[in-house]
Amino acid sequence: MAAENKVKKDIKEKKGSKAILIVVGIVVGLVLVGAVAFGAYYFAAKSITPVASTTESVASSKDSTGEVATFELDEFLINLADEGKPRYLKAKIFIGYVNGKELAAELTTKKPIIRDTVNNVLRTKKSTDLSVQGEETIKKELADKINDQLTKGRIANVYFSEILIQ
Repeated sequence: MAAENKVKKDIKEKKGSKAILIVVGIVVGLVLVGAVAFGAYYFAAKSITPVASTTESVASSKDSTGEVATFELDEFLINLADEGKPRYLKAKIFIGYVNGKELAAELTTKKPIIRDTVNNVLRTKKSTDLSVQGEETIKKELADKINDQLTKGRIANVYFSEILIQ
């Protein structure tokens, strides 16, 4: 009987040590997963540069009449006028103008109107219109339409910082 009790006790100890090993293995695994996730987040966050919170940024170039500034119109996602398969344009657009506080204030105030004007012009375009030469034509057309909306100055140029046609 003593031998039976000893065998039962050894079996219980082995089962208990297996359970402890499983728990320790799970804890170590969770710590490793957490460490890898933290490291990835830490290094990814370090490499991301914050975007300026203002919608107006001054460019480093100068025009013959003064310093050139840019005004961000944000991102546009537009259905193009292509027939057949639907095509989309995703573009980030900036307006270039000779730095003036009155014009900057007017651009900020009329931003929704200007965005609507840009949407209306770009919705009429086909994907084939967005070639290198066509892009310059579109920029000129956008500048003319935007200048029609302004009273305190005129924009000098339209810049596409990102263009994606799908």
